[in-house]
Amino acid sequence: MTHNLKHNGAAYNDAAALIYGATVTAGEGRALCSCGLLSEPLASGSARRAWHKEHKLTELDREITEEKAETEALFSQDVLTGTPADEVAEALAEIEAEAPAKPAKKAKVPSKKSQQRHDDYTAQMDARKAKKAAKKAEPEVTAEDERNAYTEHLTFTTAVADSMWRFLGRDGVTTLVDTAFPTVLAKPNNNSHVITFSGPVEDVPAAVEAVKQYWAEAIEAVKAWKETDEAWLARPKGGLEGRKASYFMTGEFYTSYAGKFAHNYVTR
Repeated sequence: MTHNLKHNGAAYNDAAALIYGATVTAGEGRALCSCGLLSEPLASGSARRAWHKEHKLTELDREITEEKAETEALFSQDVLTGTPADEVAEALAEIEAEAPAKPAKKAKVPSKKSQQRHDDYTAQMDARKAKKAAKKAEPEVTAEDERNAYTEHLTFTTAVADSMWRFLGRDGVTTLVDTAFPTVLAKPNNNSHVITFSGPVEDVPAAVEAVKQYWAEAIEAVKAWKETDEAWLARPKGGLEGRKASYFMTGEFYTSYAGKFAHNYVTR
């Protein structure tokens, strides 16, 4: 018996009559198979087509099972009359081969929300493992390490020359410390105008005092320089151009003075 879905899943009523027409597959109604079987009421054409697919496979499976049973019974009778057993087995194998394979079930795909929770959990566990591994790999802190981790902070105040932070507080200090105190690291903070010194406990205080001395001497030295330097006296005066010239020439003096101060500090 053939099993074909009528009108591609159009909706039928209880009396097997079309509800919306032969070309309309939407809407609630029953599916009708060519074998005459009606489905339960289903919400859409896709649901009716799914029902018929399952129905067709079920019916084909049932028909094959019945045919197989009939053949086994037939050959059982023939065996009694002398039919060879290998012919019986061959016939049964042919029936098995003709049976349509049932479609494999689709793999269940996790929802985006479930997948996100899984990914978050995995990331959290990976972070914990990495943290534990890093902790195990951390070298032991020795007394020498602690001695070299000494820090002090120095604030660049308006009393020094706040507008000259770039040259006195950042570039000048970096030049001085790098030259005269190679074991000390100076980190100027451009937002807070605070300089952090770190290094051996016996070197950091000396570096801080040297910077204070550099600031004091540089501010006094720039006054004398401005009275006698020909380039300074010949600079543009007034307006934006004049202000820029004064700012950068003064800054260059402070930075240059840091190098001279560091040289004198090392060689004294």
